[in-house]
Amino acid sequence: MRHYGQGKWYPGEPLPRWQYGCHWRKDGYPLWHDPSLLADPNRDYGVDVSVAREFTRALCTALQLPSRFALPAYEDVVYYLWQEGNLPVEFDPLKKGLKMDGERKRLLSELQRGLDEPVGYVLPLGWDWAAARWHSCSWSFRRGHLHLTPGDSPIGMRLPLSVLHWQPPEDREMVQPLSLFEPMPALPEVPPGLKPLEAGELVNDREHFVQTALCIQPRNGCLYIFLPPLSNGDQLINLVSAIETAASQLDVAVVLEGYDPPRDNRFERFMVTPDPGVIEVNVHPAHSWPMLRDNTVELYELAHRSRLGTEKFMVDGRHTGTGGGNHVTMGGATPSDSPLLRRPDVLRSLLTFWQHHPGLSYLFSGMFVGPTSQAPRVDEGRHETLYELEIAFAQMPKGETWMPWLTDRLLRNLLVDISGNTHRSEFCIDKLYSPDSSTGRLGILEFRGFEMPPHAHMSLVQTLLLRTLVALFWQ
Repeated sequence: MRHYGQGKWYPGEPLPRWQYGCHWRKDGYPLWHDPSLLADPNRDYGVDVSVAREFTRALCTALQLPSRFALPAYEDVVYYLWQEGNLPVEFDPLKKGLKMDGERKRLLSELQRGLDEPVGYVLPLGWDWAAARWHSCSWSFRRGHLHLTPGDSPIGMRLPLSVLHWQPPEDREMVQPLSLFEPMPALPEVPPGLKPLEAGELVNDREHFVQTALCIQPRNGCLYIFLPPLSNGDQLINLVSAIETAASQLDVAVVLEGYDPPRDNRFERFMVTPDPGVIEVNVHPAHSWPMLRDNTVELYELAHRSRLGTEKFMVDGRHTGTGGGNHVTMGGATPSDSPLLRRPDVLRSLLTFWQHHPGLSYLFSGMFVGPTSQAPRVDEGRHETLYELEIAFAQMPKGETWMPWLTDRLLRNLLVDISGNTHRSEFCIDKLYSPDSSTGRLGILEFRGFEMPPHAHMSLVQTLLLRTLVALFWQ
């Protein structure tokens, strides 16, 4: 299943960057069955608001919800009329169309389309944990209609959630992410509860207030489905199957966007997102050396076919890496299987080995090293860090332990740069067992001191070195 999500949002940029994701089930069953129903965002399918209206009705039927809960979303008429009044008298859009700024171009397109036409449709959607099915409710607004926050982002990012019916915090429905340390049952081959309604069968008409919603919007001839935040993989396959059922009935291809699918050990994924100057590709974990070798070689080959390089030349002609890094992440099949959580002394050995062999920090690095680089060594910050590391090492037990949080708590304030940033460190434990969120408790150690090598075999040799060291220290 292809998903178009929100990428990184850097200061000074008006919108977040894009993020392409590919998600699939580990058990071999398809998450999305018909690839022809996944649209290409660069192609015009001739979809308009009437198609979005029909799709909303079909989706409500597939989710067994009454269509009265879905409501049209309009642009803010008052805002755009105010903006129109601020235009100069001599403003001629046909004459100055190429010189208009982004705000005026958006204003002109909205005025030409008509402010009385809905932009898309919004379906309040939440998960009923007791009945294991979807539920919805009616949203009401003081102005009578749902008016979006002005902008040109997808309507799922512009919902006026602040003017909804107010509820005390203790009564609100919270979307709690799944703990990846909990054992989960196998996913069903066919999602339950998505069979067509029989004659006389009642839909789920019980209202329960929810603040999350699924949005349906036609843009540039494509039909976009903005997914709400979900808690686990069961909800994902249930909702995605309902969307595919509606798309199949109407024979219309859709683009899935919105919130990222939830992290779940029963799913796998890889992501493509832009960083300044480079394209960042986060590939899925490899469980064997042949799989890692094939993934790396194929990734380099596909990058070459896409006219992307893994190297560059500086102004003076010097050959160097891309500057984006070739960070290696290491963990287990599940967070609880991570060798770095089960055996803290493995990480202690890695830190000690790197400390005794400074060449490992500089041989594979890029042009910038030292305290202000992207991956400073432990001894390149405060001088007393090595003595504090010795105290932390003394608290680590030998052999396996039942305390997965121990490694993070002992080293979280030591594996940092001179400003205290845990992400800019040669050994990054941001996603090892972070106390902040469940997405940071993945049992993953990130080696950040590796620059992008120009050839796949050089990258594989670096990874082989790390695999060898971990196996050696485990024994």
